[in-house]
Formats: sequence, C-alpha cells, structure tokens
Amino acid sequence: MADSDLLTAAEIVAAIRDRKVTAVSMVRAALDRAERLKQLNLFIVLNRDAALAAAAEVDAGARRGALAGLPIVVKDNINTAELPTSGGTPALQHARPTANAPSLQKLLDAGAIIIGKTNMHELAFGITSSNLAPFAGVVKNPYDPSRIPGGSSGGTSAAIAARVVSCGLGSDTGGSTRVPAALTGTVGLRPSVGNGGAERRYHDADSVVPISHTRDTVGPMGRTVADVALLDSVITGTAPAAPEPLRGKRLGIASSFWSGLDREVEAVAAAARGKLADAGVVLVDADLAGLFEQNAKVSFPVALHEPIADIPAGSPAPTSRAPSRPSPPTCSAPPMTMQSMCSGRRCSGSMRRISATTSSTACCFRPRLPRPRRSTPKRAPAKCRSMAARRRRPSTP
Repeated sequence: MADSDLLTAAEIVAAIRDRKVTAVSMVRAALDRAERLKQLNLFIVLNRDAALAAAAEVDAGARRGALAGLPIVVKDNINTAELPTSGGTPALQHARPTANAPSLQKLLDAGAIIIGKTNMHELAFGITSSNLAPFAGVVKNPYDPSRIPGGSSGGTSAAIAARVVSCGLGSDTGGSTRVPAALTGTVGLRPSVGNGGAERRYHDADSVVPISHTRDTVGPMGRTVADVALLDSVITGTAPAAPEPLRGKRLGIASSFWSGLDREVEAVAAAARGKLADAGVVLVDADLAGLFEQNAKVSFPVALHEPIADIPAGSPAPTSRAPSRPSPPTCSAPPMTMQSMCSGRRCSGSMRRISATTSSTACCFRPRLPRPRRSTPKRAPAKCRSMAARRRRPSTP
C-alpha cells in the first residue's frame, strides 16, 4: 500500500472501508504530522480528542458514509459548532457558532472528520496569509518556508501541500481558494455563485465570517482534481465528475494573462501548455478585450461595499438584508462593545473596530487614510510670533 500521506481522498476512504487501515490510524497520522509541522503555522486550533473519538466510531461501524474516516481541515472563517471560528482575528478568537456551515455539515454527515481549523489571512482580507495575530502567525509555504502560500485560504492549501490531509475547505471571494492552490501546487475550486442567491452551487448564507454576500462562497480544496470532485459531489448531492479525455478538447488562451510574467513562472507555464498540446488539447487564442477594465468596475467595488451591510458594527443581527435571508446563527462568545474590542490592541492590521455579540459576529473597518496637507502653513498666534522674534533677535553689546 502507498504511503498514507500520498493517498487521494477516495483511496483513503476505500482503504478504511476495506479494513486495510483504520480510521484512527489515518486521523492520528494527520494530527501527528500537523504537530511536527507546527513551525509552518498551518492551524489555528487542532481537534485531536474529538477527531480521534470520531475515528473510533468509524472503526466500530457506528459512523458510515461516502467519506467515512476521511481526515479534513476547515478554514477558520467557516462556522463549526464544536470549535471556535475566529476568522483569524483576535477579536473573534473565542467566538463559537451554534451550528456548522451547511456545506461542512454535509461532509460530516458523510463521515468526514475535522482534524483542525486552518490559519488564514486575517478576516480573509488579503492574498498572502501573513497573519500577524499572536495566536495565528504567518502561514509558510511548505515547499519554501521563506515564501507565502497565498491566501486567504493559505492554511488549508499549505496543510494539503504539506501532506497533512488530502483535502479540506477554504472560502473564496476574489481568489482565496485559487491563489493559494496556484502557489502550493494544489487544487482549489470556486463554485459558481450565479446571481449571488438561489443560483448558488453551495448555500452557506451567514455561515462564513463575511466579506460580500454576493461573492463569498465556501470552496473545496485538495491535492488532486479527484479530491475536489469528491467533496463537491457530497456537498451538492450529485455524482462525482468523471475524468474526460483531453484529446480534441479546445482550451482558450488569453494573451493578456501571459504578459509580464516572471521568467521562472513563464517557463513553467509554457511547459504545462506544451504537455497539454502533446496530450491532444487544441490551444485557441481567445483574448477578451477590456476584461481587466470590466472586472475593475465590479470586483473590488462590490467586495469593498458589501461589508458595510454584511459586517454591521455593533448590530445584533443584520437589518439591511432582505427579510427572506435567514438570521445568522447565535454565538456563545460574551457580548462586547466596539470600545472593549479595540482596547488592549485586540484588533490587528487595518481592522479598526471589530465586535462580537451573542447573536452575530460584527465588524467594521476604518482605513487609516493620511490627513490632508494644509495648503498654507498654519500661522502661530501673534503673541507666540512676537516671543519667537525676540528670541531670534541678536543681543546688543
């Protein structure tokens, strides 16, 4: 049998089902590896006791399903009932939702086992996962700890790349599953959000520490495309996507994405294109004029505007959303005012005020903008000017 840390998710599940390995041994191996790689800051918290107990239930036949015994990791902005959901920020470090996010719950119902909550860029507002919160730390790329793993789902991608687990969950607003996948040699899927509502592939409203209700989505991540397809099939209740033969497939190449690359990146990407062509893929020049300009009108304006409604400061529950949207799950963290949250430097980075109440997590941001310069120097009062003039006047012999 291949080394357990090289198995795909489907192979792990099959090995446990066929009694070639035990769920306890697989979960313990993942937890032990996570401990050995502590210096990479992959995790906010490990779930050792509960994970081993769940694995023992799988081995005893009391816990079954399509993912029975599969160790997974979960980004720490996705709601978990049995573990805190900090969003990687000190103000929410001990916030504990009362229910799991629906997409996560489907994985747990299928027998998956959470071994820990993964580190991330603070509140998912960034693509480096360089988290300066004292309980989190800067996530490091397993292939080169001097480099970033990307973000904001850097902890999940790095844990997968480091062979701690085969797969897990991240979230994506503007690239947060895809950027770290690219930087760690793993796979990240951003499920379609459609119109931002009923057309979504995954439905996790108010179950992820929010940025933008239109753009936020949970996303599966894995070592291989097959790992991601397996998680996606369980979450959506559909059959796993089957592999397709490459020969004859047409793949569009947008030249605008290939300009300005570092030489090393360009060489690797060109080699990948060559392999696709050798496998029979037809590469088609299909640049989209004005793509970046159109994207600039929508992406950041939406992602930076919607937090005003989605992260209401000091409000016990969102009031600006349509009544049809469910209320957020309650949180057992003690009530805190914005003043108490900001005392003692509990907020880090650019997060000026973050508050958690008993019925929601709520945050607001105030960017530190430079003060405008005065057009003319401010003149001192006349009395001060006369005193300064006397001090400058040379003394008479």
